[in-house]
Amino acid sequence: FRQTPEVLDYMLSPEGIEIERSEERVRETIENLKNLKLSKNLEELRVIIRKLLGHVGTVGFMDELTCITDAVVRSVFSSEDWKFSLFSVGKYGSRELNVGSDLDLLLVGRCSGEMAVKFINRLKELGYEVDTRLRPFGEKGELVFTVEYFTQYAKTVARTWEKLAYTRFRFIAGDEETGNLMEKAVNNFLFREPLNLQVLGEILAMRERLERELSKGEDDVKYAEGGIVDLEFIGYTYQLMRKVKLGNTYRAILKLSEENPRFSELMNLYTTLREADTEKRLYGELLSYRDLVPEVKERTRKAYLEFMEWARSSLSTQGR
Repeated sequence: FRQTPEVLDYMLSPEGIEIERSEERVRETIENLKNLKLSKNLEELRVIIRKLLGHVGTVGFMDELTCITDAVVRSVFSSEDWKFSLFSVGKYGSRELNVGSDLDLLLVGRCSGEMAVKFINRLKELGYEVDTRLRPFGEKGELVFTVEYFTQYAKTVARTWEKLAYTRFRFIAGDEETGNLMEKAVNNFLFREPLNLQVLGEILAMRERLERELSKGEDDVKYAEGGIVDLEFIGYTYQLMRKVKLGNTYRAILKLSEENPRFSELMNLYTTLREADTEKRLYGELLSYRDLVPEVKERTRKAYLEFMEWARSSLSTQGR
């Protein structure tokens, strides 16, 4: 409201609240208002109002926030010849954006770091937090890298945790050929070698480390035991087991539950924890979900352990 007080003139229009916020509708808002920051803030407020009024569910809410971001980011991208193609991982890549989520971006091409920084700063001016640390070699690596560079890195240096991150890889904007080449390179990186017991052990150790280092107490619905990250690790592991990139946690656990009905509770656990996370992001604390979260986390951890045991058993059988 402080940045763009004009949102008050538009935010309660019935059409903006009643109608699903698709990328096409957001582009219409951008075209009509001729102000990218106002358009972004307005559309995000509309989606939050839609959520609070019950007009959109958990998965739809995240998808609508992602549609807004796609429209805004692509508008910035189309404003200039940036000499690179744009990809994402993290919650932006998986279309699971929530209130305040940052954008994990990858810039692929041949251009100066100066141009890349200029593009990132444009996004920051619009209010986005941008993270580029999931590129090859992280903060020590080149801000803009080539497909060949990534391919070589994936073959020789990349570690298991990076495979988990790249199950959420998505092309955002730029050269279609580069997009296809990167998609092939990422799929090869993910599925060139089958998941085995050693890698599964590394995945379990990574989850334990995240819980140990990042958990923030009993109200933590993300990193704590039984939090959202348990479900994300189920999704990562299932995709690597079945050699299929499904793109996000919900689709992965849905596919898993269709294959094995014993895991059919996972979708309800996922949506409940996401709802609690949204509530905490909006109000700074758990309110209506405070009493429910402990039980949900307990059931989630039980399902996580059951899945990992099933995965271990399946991999042991395959190895015989």
